[in-house]
Amino acid sequence: MATSSAPAQVTIVNYGADGRNISASGLVSGLIEEGGVCTLTATSATGAIMTGSVDAVATPAAVNCGIIDIPAPAGEWKLVLAYRSSGTSAASEPVTVSQP
Repeated sequence: MATSSAPAQVTIVNYGADGRNISASGLVSGLIEEGGVCTLTATSATGAIMTGSVDAVATPAAVNCGIIDIPAPAGEWKLVLAYRSSGTSAASEPVTVSQP
């Protein structure tokens, strides 16, 4: 089996806010492994930081970070999805979501 020397890359695939929770899900490309954890960090415009985590799930094509919901008050939130395992850590580019 060929191995890739490319670093892991985290991409937020879906994100949003529903008035109660802000949420995001994504993929980790560049590796296939079990045992990782995906963590969503939400930072408000006032500097409040909230996090939520789920266990990552390996698929034949990538590592899947399922939907992570974080209860959050109204306002603008910057979301960053990170992946960490015993041998790898990577984080997405930030996205901004507006909680009504």
